[in-house]
Amino acid sequence: MSPADASDCGHETETDGAELACGRTVDDEDEKCVFHRPQSAKTDEEILEEFVDEIQDAPDGRPVVSKEKRPCFAGAKFGTIQFEDTQLAANCSFPLDLREVDAREISLKSSEVVRTLDLSGSNVEGDVVVENSVFDSELICDDIDISGSLDLSKAEFDRPVSLVDVTVDGDLILDGATFHNGINCNEVDVGGNLSLKEAEFGDKVSFEGAEVFGDVSMSDTTFREGICIHDAELAELGGFDEVVDFSGQTSTDQ
Repeated sequence: MSPADASDCGHETETDGAELACGRTVDDEDEKCVFHRPQSAKTDEEILEEFVDEIQDAPDGRPVVSKEKRPCFAGAKFGTIQFEDTQLAANCSFPLDLREVDAREISLKSSEVVRTLDLSGSNVEGDVVVENSVFDSELICDDIDISGSLDLSKAEFDRPVSLVDVTVDGDLILDGATFHNGINCNEVDVGGNLSLKEAEFGDKVSFEGAEVFGDVSMSDTTFREGICIHDAELAELGGFDEVVDFSGQTSTDQ
C-alpha cells in the first residue's frame, strides 16, 4: 500500500455529546480498522493482540503525552476481552478509553490494571468479571449495560470506582473487595442480587436512587465512611447474619 492509497478508518462514536472519529490508517477507504470492523470479521485473539500493542508507549520508549496521539478504542467491537495474571497497561502513559464498546464478555482475573479504565456507555452481552484483580487507577463504568452479572469480588481498588446508572440483568457482586476511595453506585439497576459480603469500603459508598430486585447481603461488611441509600428501592434487604461495621455516618430514607 502506498501512502497515496492510505485512508482513515473514519468510524464515528458519540461520547459525552461529541463525535470521535477513528484516525487509524486502513488499506481502503471502504475498510474499517480492526477495532471497528464487525466482530464476525475478526478473531478475539486478533483484536486483543492489537489492543495490547497499541497501549504501549512509543517504540523509542518515550511516553505518549499528546492527547491527539493517544489510541482511542471508543466504539470498538470486541468479542471476549479476557486477561488473566496480566499487568495491563504497565507501560502506558494514558487512560484506556473503551467508552461505548460492544463486547461478548469481559474477564480480568488476578490481574493488575495500571491506568484508568473507562468503559462508560458500553454494552456487554455476558458477564463482567474482575475477580481478584488490583486497580491502581480509576474504574469508570457509568451507563454500561450488562446482560449477565458484574463481579468485582476480592478485587482491590486504590482509586474511586464509578458505577453510576449501570444496568445489570444478573447479580452485582462485591464480596471480599476492598475500595480504598469509595464507590458510587447511584441509580444502578440490578435485576438479580446485590452482595457486599466481607467487602471493605474506606470512603463513602452511595447507592442513591438504586433499584435492586433480588436480595441484598452485607455480612461482615465494613463501611469506614458510611453508606447512602436515599431513594433506593431494595426488594429484599437481608443477609445480616454476621457483623456489619458502620463506622461512618449512614444515611437512608428506608
